[in-house]
Amino acid sequence: MKWTNWLNTVEKYVVNKDDTYLQLSIPTIDQIRMNHNCSTLLRNGMHCLLVGPTGTGKSLGMRQLLKQ
Repeated sequence: MKWTNWLNTVEKYVVNKDDTYLQLSIPTIDQIRMNHNCSTLLRNGMHCLLVGPTGTGKSLGMRQLLKQ
């Protein structure tokens, strides 16, 4: 087993020039880690509860995860 940086587990983010500011969703290490943990829980029939301050991307991240 070998440790891997979270940023190395996703494709390089490229900004689409036609997207508006509100359409941008740039993956951060925290977002990548949350998506991995939540998808693992959901695939195994478990619940996932996201907590944290307002505006940290909890709802947006979960919407993107569920669209996959």
